[in-house]
Amino acid sequence: LPEHAVLVIPGLHISGAKTDPLATPACRQALQWLRQTLQPSHQLVAVCAGALVAAQAGLLAHRRCTTHHDLCHRLAAIEPTAQVC
Repeated sequence: LPEHAVLVIPGLHISGAKTDPLATPACRQALQWLRQTLQPSHQLVAVCAGALVAAQAGLLAHRRCTTHHDLCHRLAAIEPTAQVC
């Protein structure tokens, strides 16, 4: 990514999904890419359940964040150091 790029993680359909979208091979590959690629100069925007992806990648540690009200408990469980509101 170019310096100062804005990266948007779109929302996922998680509620009621038969399988966990965060456990798919494609998501695991995306998580690895995020961990390796995102730099302090980049801005991260996560839409709704996309915050779960950011948390799973370790990008929300010690940050204030939110997601859909049905998923706040899961976001807090994925990243216990985040201030989920």
